[in-house]
Amino acid sequence: MRGIGTVYPAFEDQVDFYAVGFNEGLDVLSEAQARSDHPGEVATPSAKMISDFNVTRQSTKVAIDANGIIVYRAGYRQGDPAEWESVLKELTAAN
Repeated sequence: MRGIGTVYPAFEDQVDFYAVGFNEGLDVLSEAQARSDHPGEVATPSAKMISDFNVTRQSTKVAIDANGIIVYRAGYRQGDPAEWESVLKELTAAN
């Protein structure tokens, strides 16, 4: 997630961030997070979550607002700091 780590700290008190891996266990995800300095929490999904969010490939990014509406979706190598800042501002403006 290129750039999220540079803009998320300004929003961390307002927006929850989860890195969800569907091929790895929590231990592997936690180690990868520590190495890459990605923000937020790590989690593993249920099979239903993957289906409900229509995640078909690794590195799908989804932003969900307070009403459970997907307001942003991007794939592998998509999203830069400016785009992430815009998404985070949209999420906080809705509150």
